[in-house]
Amino acid sequence: MSDGKAEQPRDSIWSRFGAGTLLIAATLAVIWAVSAARGGQDLIGWSYDFERAQAEARETGKPLLVNFTAEWCAPCQQMNRHVYSRSDVADAIAAGFVAVKIDMTQPGREEALLNQRFQVMAMPTRLIVTPAGEPIARSIGYVSDHDLLAWLDRGRP
Repeated sequence: MSDGKAEQPRDSIWSRFGAGTLLIAATLAVIWAVSAARGGQDLIGWSYDFERAQAEARETGKPLLVNFTAEWCAPCQQMNRHVYSRSDVADAIAAGFVAVKIDMTQPGREEALLNQRFQVMAMPTRLIVTPAGEPIARSIGYVSDHDLLAWLDRGRP
């Protein structure tokens, strides 16, 4: 019962390709969701007011840990999820420093002045600053929890 036309296969290459693409997209979505879930919430008790943090540093005698960051900065967000979310990092910072975050997402006058004062050229930048306001150590870019803890130990006055 052939009419002279070639029979078309029921599953064309395009339908198989579409199903494969859909499967790959679904797999990648699951991998992304699992990896996003592994990152935790920032546990550091950041102050967002430099002058208030400096006053606390003077009262306690602890140096300041000044963290220049921005929402648009991917390494900053990775630090929040994978480093500042660790309890050992949060405990070390709380024990030895007054932590202050300078958000450069949409800097106001105070943030711009601090950025200029400390000559910040990249995000993230972390500084250890004496209670009197003198910088004594600088770290730029993403660092692991291990490297951050080692840097904090080396940078204490």
